[in-house]
Amino acid sequence: NQLLPNGSPNDSYDVKIDMDVEGSNGNATSFMVNLDGGLDLMTPEDPKFSVKANVNFEGKDNGDAQSGSIAAEVRLNKVLYFNVNKFEMSSLASVLPPDVTAMFNKWWKVTLPPEVLKEVTANLPQGQELTPEQLKFKKLFEENKVFEKPVYVGMGDVRGESSYHYSVTVNKEALAKFIQEVNKEADSEMSEDEVKTMKEDLQKVDIGGDVWVGSTSGVLNQADMVITFDELAQEADMSKGKITFHFAVGDVNKAITVEEVKDAEEFPTENLVQYYLMMMGGGQLMPAEIDAGKMMDPSVTETKTETELAQ
Repeated sequence: NQLLPNGSPNDSYDVKIDMDVEGSNGNATSFMVNLDGGLDLMTPEDPKFSVKANVNFEGKDNGDAQSGSIAAEVRLNKVLYFNVNKFEMSSLASVLPPDVTAMFNKWWKVTLPPEVLKEVTANLPQGQELTPEQLKFKKLFEENKVFEKPVYVGMGDVRGESSYHYSVTVNKEALAKFIQEVNKEADSEMSEDEVKTMKEDLQKVDIGGDVWVGSTSGVLNQADMVITFDELAQEADMSKGKITFHFAVGDVNKAITVEEVKDAEEFPTENLVQYYLMMMGGGQLMPAEIDAGKMMDPSVTETKTETELAQ
């Protein structure tokens, strides 16, 4: 349980999640997410990050086949740059208007006020500075000894750092107790029946994997976990399946470089609001009716309802 060191405000990372599940109701989902990028929060008023994201999914919902594929890249270095390289969703194939799809596969930029940059940093992981609530849950996790004693495997290389490799499994009784205490802390204490069902379901779940801890940084720099389950009573959409999770970090406490995109165009903020309101049923807006500068300025407190904006 000491394999939960606090993170670093600077690092590069990659994350991968794969999920294949079937439901007792006939629904099925196959889902894959890949993230690759870097994060630099050493200077709160000047955060930097980059991420390349790929998402693919397919499945069946109430007999209807669904599928999609999204690829995007986001960069922040005083200016926010983004590019949706790919956006394919079977359910939206005939819904998105041409002037929206024309925005895909090109770089856009949005200049963020200093107040917004500070807010971005405040809502991202801060390395050693865990919130009181995070510290409380971290303490609960460690006190309940959710992980069985790790088994040392050997040394390995994680993104250039020599790291200690451990095999880990989850203590199901300890996990059940941890879940109960978390719910209690959240003022949502579980009933006896809920606890009984949870414990029964946990017997049908296997959780295990491998973790690595940097010999120099002391950071948990890689984890590969696998969750398999079958015939879960509480989950009609996810009664059987397998979920794999991988993450790795490197370049701990090293500054990262985020390149600007010189040919990026200013994103028409008024269009974003217009299409959002259209999708939410708020009607169509004319660009002249939207003051994008005010919308980006957090000091402005005057607001209007969707109905007022749409009139």
